[in-house]
Amino acid sequence: MGSNQRTYGAAEWRAAAAAWEAGDYGTEWLPYRDLARQHGMLYPPTEAQRTVLWDAINEDPDLLRFSVTVATSWSGVLDRYLDERRAAREAADAAEAAYRQQKASYVTQQEAAKSLADIMQMLADSVGTQPPASVAIGSAVSAYQEKLHRAWWDWHNTHHTSESSSAVNGDGLCLYDACRMMRRITEAPIDEG
Repeated sequence: MGSNQRTYGAAEWRAAAAAWEAGDYGTEWLPYRDLARQHGMLYPPTEAQRTVLWDAINEDPDLLRFSVTVATSWSGVLDRYLDERRAAREAADAAEAAYRQQKASYVTQQEAAKSLADIMQMLADSVGTQPPASVAIGSAVSAYQEKLHRAWWDWHNTHHTSESSSAVNGDGLCLYDACRMMRRITEAPIDEG
């Protein structure tokens, strides 16, 4: 029966305990020391490793505990810990980039106003009315939407056929669909900044 676990003699246990005591490791190291022993790491880390591990104890103790459980040496612990931190940083950077890209796709108030003005002009041309001289987002848009909706009903009631409930005007635009499109634009997320 072979085993991949390393065994230590009494002299090695005493030498490792003396190294931990000589290194003046505080009580904050005890959970990591015990966990490291369970994974075959009797001796304390080197001074260079200790500095990084000290930061790990303070910054992300859960990740350090995980790193100790999957490694068989302090070098392996550091490699795993630093790889996981790097991966987390890259994921955070990717999430930030995705947020910036999504924010850039938001419609600004100026773009929304221009789109509404264009749609309202197109609708006005199709029903023979003119939009207000200065289109203000808010009550003027709502009032004009209501006027267009009434114009559509009037038009629909006079031009409705049994085979087409969404009759189309000469430009190929159904007034009802245009009103719905305008409503979607007015409800789109608007970037205030």
